[in-house]
Amino acid sequence: METPTNTTPLFLPLTFPTSNNCYVAGFSCIPRGAWRYGTDSDDVLINHTALAKSLNIPITRIVVPDETHTCNVRIVVPDDGGTGVVVPSAPPNVDGIVTNHPRLALAITVADCTPLYLFDPQAHVIALLHCGWRGTCNGIVAEGVHKMCLLGAAPPRILAVIGPRICANCYEVGPDLLEEFSRTHTQEQLANIFTPKDDGKYLLDLATSLRIQLVNQGLRHEHISLSRHCTYHESLYYSYRRQPSTNRNLAFLMLG
Repeated sequence: METPTNTTPLFLPLTFPTSNNCYVAGFSCIPRGAWRYGTDSDDVLINHTALAKSLNIPITRIVVPDETHTCNVRIVVPDDGGTGVVVPSAPPNVDGIVTNHPRLALAITVADCTPLYLFDPQAHVIALLHCGWRGTCNGIVAEGVHKMCLLGAAPPRILAVIGPRICANCYEVGPDLLEEFSRTHTQEQLANIFTPKDDGKYLLDLATSLRIQLVNQGLRHEHISLSRHCTYHESLYYSYRRQPSTNRNLAFLMLG
């Protein structure tokens, strides 16, 4: 893939727990940070053009939802291509996208939230979910798996990658989030997800919550892979907590 002159890779490739060459997945690195439609539009077009070139597809084969921290997941088709890239995302308030169409690239933008990549290699169905704390707490995992099953996927076959995100050692939150998660998690689960600090705050491990929910939806433990990369303490990525800005990282997933 393309490499900028400063030798920083354009994309970090991601691999599912079992080898299969029927997909392409990745996560963008600095210096490309303009990915959101309507923000620095010239750079957004330039960056998506570079992505399309690296995937050997037209830019109108990329789909980006608008992401408003909901649990809404939508099945997309080739007619959705270019939304969130050259035209606004449609419909609004979608944080996850699913498809069974080859060479239709799913993409989401994150800057500390977790990208969740899902793939059923037998049914050839993929999903990409934008998992902030709200979506994670309120059920985006279940909705994403459900939408995949509508296209023929089966949870025991689904492979998952929990992508780069703010890690459990860096994600400091208040007790209000513990209360939010207590509505959807058991006390035993909360003990594994929240680590108390001396100042009354907590460290939140979103990856553990996502893993618990994936297993609850029928995925096998050995089919869930965890990226060790942290957007907050690694300078290779953009982090809103480290430096608030409109810059984002882009996660993408495509059937070959």
